[in-house]
Order: sequence, then C-alpha cells, then structure tokens
Amino acid sequence: VEDAAKADIVVIVATTDSQEGKRLVVTKEFRVPIWDYEYGFPTGLIDDGEDVTTAASRELKEETGLDLVKVNHVSLPVFSSAGLTDESCHMVLVEAKGQASDRWSEDNEDIEVLLLDVEGIRDLLASKKKIAAKAWGLLYHYATAGRID
Repeated sequence: VEDAAKADIVVIVATTDSQEGKRLVVTKEFRVPIWDYEYGFPTGLIDDGEDVTTAASRELKEETGLDLVKVNHVSLPVFSSAGLTDESCHMVLVEAKGQASDRWSEDNEDIEVLLLDVEGIRDLLASKKKIAAKAWGLLYHYATAGRID
C-alpha cells in the first residue's frame, strides 16, 4: 500500500544547551491506552500539506515551548509496530533553544518536559517507568556513550 509509506507523525529528538552542558529533551506524557505516563520524545501528527520540518518545529513548540533552531537529520519513514498498524514516523534530530513551558500545549494534553543529562537518562532507564519504544534505543545509546551529541 503506497499510503502506508507516507509518515503520519514526527518524533523529535531534541537537544538543548544549558549552563551545565547539553541536555536531551524528554517528555513525560499521560497516555490513556496505558492509563499511565509514558516517557519519550515530543511527538505529533503531520498536518495535511505540511512538510516534516514545519511539523517538527510546530510540535516541538506546542509540546515543550522550545524553539527549533537547527535540523541535524530527518529519517526516512520508520514503522512503529508493523504487526499491528501501518503507523510510521520521521525521526527528526534537532537542536532547540528557549525555556521549557506548557503554554502552547492543548488543554487535553498532560505533558511535562524534562531536560536530562546522561545521569538522568541512566536513572530513567533503570527505573520501572514506562518508556516509549521509539525512545528507548536512543536513550540507551546516550546512556552507553556517556554523552549527548
């Protein structure tokens, strides 16, 4: 099916600079299907006619209050769970700046923004918290590499 190859969403892997060093932008978002919080990256639908970079910039602002300043990489569409759904996403690796805020979030969204260093990432991975599948591999990479780049 050709439409299945068109990505539905963007997943934004954002880093931001702080006085203490580079931080990874992680969201803690309430997800109704699991009736719990899920830790992952800012994510959102690509609107009709919207390009990937515009969607990533808009969703990053809406979910975190941060501004996208540089796109480092946009993946081809990757599939979330091809055994169950044709949902696919672009993984968009970006640099961001600004102050984290929920000012632009929709009323029905319950999102907390976390700016994690390597130790924070390691703590999250060692916890019993629910981590999004799209985020786990990158979180593991940063924890193992010992740096965020």
